[in-house]
Amino acid sequence: MDTCEYSTLSAALADITDPRKERGKRHAWIVILVLIAAAMSNGACSEKAIARWVGVRREELTERLKLVHGVPSASTLRRALQTISVETLEARLNAYVSKAEVKQTKETAPEGDLPGLQGQSIDGKTVRGLRRYGRSLHLVSLVRHGSGVVLNQVAVSDKSNEITAVPQLLAKRDLTGTVTTCLLYTSRCV
Repeated sequence: MDTCEYSTLSAALADITDPRKERGKRHAWIVILVLIAAAMSNGACSEKAIARWVGVRREELTERLKLVHGVPSASTLRRALQTISVETLEARLNAYVSKAEVKQTKETAPEGDLPGLQGQSIDGKTVRGLRRYGRSLHLVSLVRHGSGVVLNQVAVSDKSNEITAVPQLLAKRDLTGTVTTCLLYTSRCV
């Protein structure tokens, strides 16, 4: 995904297939995907949060995107989220954001100078609230410094620790021009 060249968010999402049937389509698939991706990039990480983000900006989004039928309802967004691969959507969003950051770095670098190294860090966190339902989830993430964009994320097995997730996290990533830092804790006492 590091080598993708997307110029717009809609271009990054354009080839994700529409799983809906032809009958009853009110909103274009790309519009639904762009709204979901925009909400996710602004921190909405659940169906309700995405629907809330879109609902709060209903008038602005309708006007700016020139939506004839307005924005999709919360139930339309929920159904779309249930049919698409969230991993695919996150990967496309990360590829688009990464390209935008590279472009911005090149544009702001002084002429004749090479752009500086981009910092990124590896960190692990336990997702709150899941233990109440009988299981816990621990994620290890690769995060870009400055913007806070999550470049990749891996779930850690219950019988493992963060160290085993790092090779999976960095696999197939171009680390040229980056400095990666990490402070990892193991579950065992030393």
